Amino acid sequence: APQVKLARPPPPPPTRAAEDEEEDVEHSVLEMVRVHEGMRDLRPEEKEEVQVTASPTTLASSGDSVTVSWTRTHTTAPWEGAWWIGAYLVGDDLGATAPVKYHVVHHGKRSGSFSLRLVNMRSPYVFYLFKGGLMHPKLIAVSNVTVTFAHPWAPLHPRLSLAGASSMAVTWDAGRGRGGE
Repeated sequence: APQVKLARPPPPPPTRAAEDEEEDVEHSVLEMVRVHEGMRDLRPEEKEEVQVTASPTTLASSGDSVTVSWTRTHTTAPWEGAWWIGAYLVGDDLGATAPVKYHVVHHGKRSGSFSLRLVNMRSPYVFYLFKGGLMHPKLIAVSNVTVTFAHPWAPLHPRLSLAGASSMAVTWDAGRGRGGE
């Protein structure tokens, strides 16, 4: 049978922005988060009365789900741009760190919730609510709880490998102990 070659349409002419980017580089949607541009003042805006909470506050193992809820108690301020909640590790510099995960909050809803699966990164999680979309976020609220893991220093990610002709080795990620050792 004869082989048929499919003709591809020619690519569109590159834009100036595309010419400035490197070839063959994959980008994450989290790279769009420009928290540093809207984080001159890290205190939540006073005019917004929003409560962010998470439950449960202790997870049994890596990959377990947490439900994050928000309630807007004062609705005089209009919704401006997309609102989103980001999961960060406690102590992260919001001006220099993208969230571990994020979820866009529905416009106009007074309250709501969603679930996220969290990975044990050996540090508690805290949740921040932003308005203004990913490009111009402004901090609105911080969760009133942190989410931790019951055993943050438990061995994780076991691996099995050949160690010789008749033996195998088991390795895992143990992290640092509570004392830093």
